[in-house]
Amino acid sequence: MIHPTNIMRTVRSIEVTLNRPPDAITSGQEISLTWSISGGARISHTDVHLDYDLVRLKSANALNSTVNQCSTPCSGPREFTSFLIAPAAGNWHLAAHAIVDSVERWSTVYAVTISSRSQFPDLVVGSLGISAGEAPAGSTVTITFSISNSGNASAPASLARIRIADATIITTADPLLLTVRVDGLAVSGSQSFSRTITVPTGHLSGAYYIGVTANEDATIMESDRSNNQLTLPFNVKAAPFSGDFQYPINGASWSINQDFEWNPTWGNGGAYHLAEDAVAAPGTAVVASADGVVRFAATDVAGFGGLILIEHNLGGEAVTTLYGHLSKRRSLLVQPGQAVRKGALIAYVADDDEDGGPWHPHLHFGVRKGAFSTSPICGHWPNVGYSQSCSGMTHDQYRQFWYRPTTFIVAHAGGLPPPISLKQPDLIVEAVAFNP
Repeated sequence: MIHPTNIMRTVRSIEVTLNRPPDAITSGQEISLTWSISGGARISHTDVHLDYDLVRLKSANALNSTVNQCSTPCSGPREFTSFLIAPAAGNWHLAAHAIVDSVERWSTVYAVTISSRSQFPDLVVGSLGISAGEAPAGSTVTITFSISNSGNASAPASLARIRIADATIITTADPLLLTVRVDGLAVSGSQSFSRTITVPTGHLSGAYYIGVTANEDATIMESDRSNNQLTLPFNVKAAPFSGDFQYPINGASWSINQDFEWNPTWGNGGAYHLAEDAVAAPGTAVVASADGVVRFAATDVAGFGGLILIEHNLGGEAVTTLYGHLSKRRSLLVQPGQAVRKGALIAYVADDDEDGGPWHPHLHFGVRKGAFSTSPICGHWPNVGYSQSCSGMTHDQYRQFWYRPTTFIVAHAGGLPPPISLKQPDLIVEAVAFNP
């Protein structure tokens, strides 16, 4: 007879231990906190929470917490140290928190009394200036400013940040231009700065604000936070234009099947095709026709599949190029607001099962007069492929909004030669009644 063997499995316990905090804590004081995690193999998150509400303490909405010490998963066991600025006076609760081996763990909760403080620093941003009130995207400007301490207590070193925004109130969600270290400031102390910043290339031309925020991370307890920020209006101009256009498909393995002409089979009695259809193999690279800013980029657009529109500055006049029947499967390579250079890869020609209709793979390339607009013409914009007669507008009048692409490119120093042929009707499905 075989007797069963008692097998004992040793389970290593996982504990989060927070060292006892200081007995005397003053509002605004920087507290050093140390805690350890024993057991467990993988620590994906650990920090310390501070809140006067016990329920909220153990939630993601705790009023105060230290930075996660394991944003890249750590291996346990180990000890951690972090810092926290003591909030307003009152009775608070403090506990260390961790996610170990996908399980949430908490230390013992300490009751903490924070006493009031009558002296605080007060950081004020002043003397803000910008070397130019406007500049093109990608260029540089010089920004000058000062940060002074008008409070009744000295301020430790801190960080100020320069951001650009489309509103007078700048938040941490707005694009960061530069981070500046501010030295510790005595009462009435001040520090002046002069920094060169680059206007982000991804910004569209228009009106913005550039601002400086002192103590943006709120690492210093101040008597007044309302004077930590100062902004100035700033205009972003259109990026410099290279001066010429090119056809958006490279190489010789393509041709124009359908040009900028009247098609009697479309719509109700015929319509103009407002582009050129360049027949090309699926996966053929599509490039930006000229320097510009992407105004629209989306897949699954009715009649087109993938569609991109780019706005260009042609000697002070706006021109918008349209690229249709782009591959979703291979993904669009640009997004709205992005600045692109002539010849930059933006997408690929779609396969015939993803190009928005029952036609062979091709690029629909249009050149529209004027800036990009979401205001529809006869209810169709930006996905306009053929002319319409509506609202008192004839087909010929409608067509005046568009250029003949090849003629336009040749007239503006096109970088690629014209297509190798202008008609190959056998490559397109003849039964199609509407092809944008």
